[in-house]
Amino acid sequence: MKQITLHIPNGESTLAILRERLGLLHNRGLTDAGLMLVSTEGWLRGYITQTELEYALGQLAPFSGFTRCRMLPGHKEDGVEDLSIYVDRTPLMLGKETPVEVVSEVFGKVGCRYVCIVEEGKGVGVVIKRRFLKFMEEMAGHH
Repeated sequence: MKQITLHIPNGESTLAILRERLGLLHNRGLTDAGLMLVSTEGWLRGYITQTELEYALGQLAPFSGFTRCRMLPGHKEDGVEDLSIYVDRTPLMLGKETPVEVVSEVFGKVGCRYVCIVEEGKGVGVVIKRRFLKFMEEMAGHH
């Protein structure tokens, strides 16, 4: 879970933490994933795709790891870089107990690339469409 979760107290993170999380995604071989942004209490606050995160961090390459980055919309503050424009504040969410058939229909009919999984409003995971379809093909091959 650590690889896909970013705790953002006060809606912020540091550049060092963002770089570390991107490295964890890369180390896992994930190219189509991203990070769930959660409050200290675990409430899902948004989602940033790996592609968006890579782009944003590329723009901040010369900056120090101590640089503060605002991940959620808020007031402008000197010395804080605004990355909130790259964050999906309203990701599609499904409950933890949602049947796989419903997940399949959501991907087919809505056309989204990922769905955040929540339990009582708290982020517990993400289903990536490409990985889900691969899983479903493998399951169909076993029957």
